[in-house]
Amino acid sequence: MFKTNTEALAFINEVDGKVKANDNMLAGVAVPFTALSDVKKASKNLIIAAENCHFKENGAYTGEISIPMLQDLKVSHVVIGHSERREMFNETNETVNLKAKALLAANMTPILCCGETLETYEAGKTVE
Repeated sequence: MFKTNTEALAFINEVDGKVKANDNMLAGVAVPFTALSDVKKASKNLIIAAENCHFKENGAYTGEISIPMLQDLKVSHVVIGHSERREMFNETNETVNLKAKALLAANMTPILCCGETLETYEAGKTVE
């Protein structure tokens, strides 16, 4: 929940042209759902990933983003397992696993976060 659509487009327009195709590296950014469509259209060189998804295809999950919604926008990568979602929204290894399996079943690429809490980071214990 970092950039507005306008800010995300400005960022992509600034950065996308600086990325060169390279067989040894993939470069991309994850943007909020509200910016996905416009940013995908603007980007020529970056992989544009979604910030999150729900493991169910549809249902009464207000505010969640389904995999079919992302597929409709031609999104191929989704970041899941964010430490703040685990901490603030009680996501678990089990729900992250459900998301990963759902993404793989949809032939999409999950980008699994193995992040730390702010306390762990500030204590210098990230690697540990």
